[in-house]
Amino acid sequence: MRVLLLNYEFPPLGGGAAPVTLHLSNALNHTFDLVTMGFRGLPAEENAGNVTVHRVPCKRARKELSTAREMLSFLRPAWKKANELVAKNKYDLIHCHFIIPTGVLAWRLSRKHKIPYVISTHGSDIPGYNPDRFKLLHKLLLPLWRTIVRNASLVLTPSENLRGLVLKSWNGNPDKIKAIHWGIDIPPAPKGRKENRIVFAGRLFERKGARQVVEAVKGLDLTGWEVAIVGDGPQRAELETLAKGTPQIKFYGWIPREKLQALYAKSRIFAFPSSAESFGLVLAEAMVAEMAVVTSNASACPEVVGETGVVVKPGDIVALRGAIKAFMGSDELRARMGKLARARVRKLFTWKKCAAEYQKVYQAVTGSR
Repeated sequence: MRVLLLNYEFPPLGGGAAPVTLHLSNALNHTFDLVTMGFRGLPAEENAGNVTVHRVPCKRARKELSTAREMLSFLRPAWKKANELVAKNKYDLIHCHFIIPTGVLAWRLSRKHKIPYVISTHGSDIPGYNPDRFKLLHKLLLPLWRTIVRNASLVLTPSENLRGLVLKSWNGNPDKIKAIHWGIDIPPAPKGRKENRIVFAGRLFERKGARQVVEAVKGLDLTGWEVAIVGDGPQRAELETLAKGTPQIKFYGWIPREKLQALYAKSRIFAFPSSAESFGLVLAEAMVAEMAVVTSNASACPEVVGETGVVVKPGDIVALRGAIKAFMGSDELRARMGKLARARVRKLFTWKKCAAEYQKVYQAVTGSR
């Protein structure tokens, strides 16, 4: 099967949706052509396993984050490149990541070339998921959003929680919206003694919860411990100011995923009190590294951790501090929860399992076997 893949983010750009696009495609035994954003220093075309990557010019300025204006600048050159590819290749399916902005391309390409499309959602493309960034934009684009969803063969969400959020804005057949959990690569179990380190990893804006982690640990005795804040974003300067006087808090900035996973393997506690996650790849990656996890009881976070982590209400600094303190004080508790967390990921959240479900979708939509 030959598939035209659309996503404005692809490694090394972007957040969780970028590696998802790569790993899911690599796990499927098909030929993919991807149209994505270009960025300084990246080749216009390259191969990533069974994915041929086509990067088009746009106004993206930062690796980790893209603005609405930058996304808009991607659409015209992406439309041109996608049509060039359709003219050269016979595609069975269009697989689009994000309803907005890339769903616009999928819908128009499908109308023009009569190719069915499916959409994988990631959170920020869903009204109500990310009110601190795109609230007004989603309100203005809701009619277009519904048109894109209506014309898709299926819309796939990475969690039941996100499926419920899609259904709040979708006024059509609920069977069109299906949840399939993402997967992660399963590395070997960590070896050697872990280090006394509490890790937060994510983009540094309010809903991710980095500020809450900094406030929580400032009230703890951190003697012999490090607090690693991994990631970048508009909140970084504010957080660095907040952390002054607490030298154990270190800001790592944005680091490649391989280095982040190595950091997980050496660290004891993962604190991630995000108020909105479509799935929470960083949670699963920390869990498979046998970290003791503290997260929020909001969105998909409890769906991922189940009974293998501690969940607290977003914004409850006292509860967050208490959960971190409990893990700091008990080797036995950390080890037990870490083992349970790894077992849960190995059972539920692998790329093999995810790809098998997506293969069923591909076959159902295209009528192939």
